[in-house]
Amino acid sequence: MRLLRFDETVFQANCYLLFPDEGSEALVIDPGAGAAEWVEQTCAQFGYRPGAVVLTHGHADHVWDASRVAGSNPVYLGASDWYRLNDPASMTAMPGMSGEQVERTCAEFSGHGWEKPANAQYLPDDVFTDAGAQVLEGLSIRALPAPGHTEGSTVFLVDGTLSDDDALLPDDIHPGNGSARRQMMFSGDVLFRLSVGRTDLHGGDGAQMAATIKLLSVALDSDTVVFPGHGSSTTIGFEREHSPFVRMAYEAGRIG
Repeated sequence: MRLLRFDETVFQANCYLLFPDEGSEALVIDPGAGAAEWVEQTCAQFGYRPGAVVLTHGHADHVWDASRVAGSNPVYLGASDWYRLNDPASMTAMPGMSGEQVERTCAEFSGHGWEKPANAQYLPDDVFTDAGAQVLEGLSIRALPAPGHTEGSTVFLVDGTLSDDDALLPDDIHPGNGSARRQMMFSGDVLFRLSVGRTDLHGGDGAQMAATIKLLSVALDSDTVVFPGHGSSTTIGFEREHSPFVRMAYEAGRIG
């Protein structure tokens, strides 16, 4: 399995490309404004084509290029964030930056306005089971609802093997242990290295975020590698030990 990341997108949101060991299709995770050209070129370089897109949530910096990347292929999003696809820029307004400014910034960065994906779908029910579901040939994923940043924020879990020298592995994965089969979590804007997603935007909720962070820190193994929507990777174990936001989730029961 090969995992690649691109962050030269609007607001430096991470777009991930996951190439399974079998098949010729790649999974694209969170193609924000500016990711489409990289996805196309990288898939061609490795002999793959985009087979499906999964979105961790509906903010513009994570969904803007989804239509360009997917074409007629499915684009999956949690049901509670579905409405955001009608106008993701207005749903990403923040203090000091209106929805109109978000839209203009994304359009300038990507070279195109918002295009709702032609084959947008709710995440299939099976993806929320222990067995997960195949969203493309050779790749099964699982999902956990993770509200707090948005109502429909979702984290995705994939089991696989990355090489020892993979630059995406965090520092606390010891040399010689990187090639072990492990669980990977794509956390969107829920969990970052030593931080969490903001809760002051439309649909954010500090109590829900705290509950989500507690669930992830308890339910997932310490060596689960976290690939966030912004910034570098981490592990659940590192966040348990060092993140003030994990402590806040337990002590205050609210984040933000």
